[in-house]
Amino acid sequence: MSELLLNRPLTEVALAYVDVETTGLSPDRGDRVCEIAIIRQEPDGSEHEFVSFVDPEREISAGAFAVNGITPEMLAGAPRFADLIEPISNLLSHAAVVAHNARFDLGFLRSEFARCDHRFPEQPVIDTVSLARRHFQFPSNRLEAVARALGVRNKQEHRALADTRMTQQILRKMLQQVYGDSPVVLNQIVESLGDLPYQPVEDLSELDALSVPPSLVDIIARCGELRIEYVTATGGKSVRRIRARKVVRLGSYMYLVAECLERNAERHFRLDRIVDWTPPESATSRAEADA
Repeated sequence: MSELLLNRPLTEVALAYVDVETTGLSPDRGDRVCEIAIIRQEPDGSEHEFVSFVDPEREISAGAFAVNGITPEMLAGAPRFADLIEPISNLLSHAAVVAHNARFDLGFLRSEFARCDHRFPEQPVIDTVSLARRHFQFPSNRLEAVARALGVRNKQEHRALADTRMTQQILRKMLQQVYGDSPVVLNQIVESLGDLPYQPVEDLSELDALSVPPSLVDIIARCGELRIEYVTATGGKSVRRIRARKVVRLGSYMYLVAECLERNAERHFRLDRIVDWTPPESATSRAEADA
């Protein structure tokens, strides 16, 4: 990360807005990028727009298709990711990368670069999800929900270029509301957000302190599916069908990292806010299951 870049006023920094569409949720499980969009905005306001389908060399999952609508026919003749590394690297070079839920997009890009034996160009990152968590209290931090809350409209959601444009407008609105007309140095934004230091919880016996029932701990350990009733940060209740992945710690709280099967996206659920749960193979309530 360039110290020179970090110490510049944001108005003097190139911003590379990035979004990818993928075949699934996890590059560790072999999922790949099937569309990428980058909008590089120079300090003088000029822009370079790049968008391309990518041959993922594998099928798109049903869940991913339900979200992005990308078909095999649309990918026919698309370049492989290796053929796009040069223009992608050039667009990211000496710029701050902006993404909504940057861990997801950059995780896939790092994986694709590694597949091609290339080093991913690590740059300062502005994550609009982190900005939302730090400075706002939206009912949901999903891209579309944040856009609606900020008055940003976009008719075509969950395609790379449209989502990149939405992220660009969201950042503008957020910076105006948080900083107003005050001059902002890139370092202020990057440092104020940090990269949330989630620590993996390897020993699930630690969940005893939260009185998590053994049967729920077993489902988490098996990365199983379940239906949860969850209290949101604003006090509302939400019912989700999820597939557990792992438990992580942030400060004094523990979170269940899970795939939300309805939204085809990774989510963090604070464990003390899961007020009820039901294994998918049974209609038995949590209380009955642990009786």
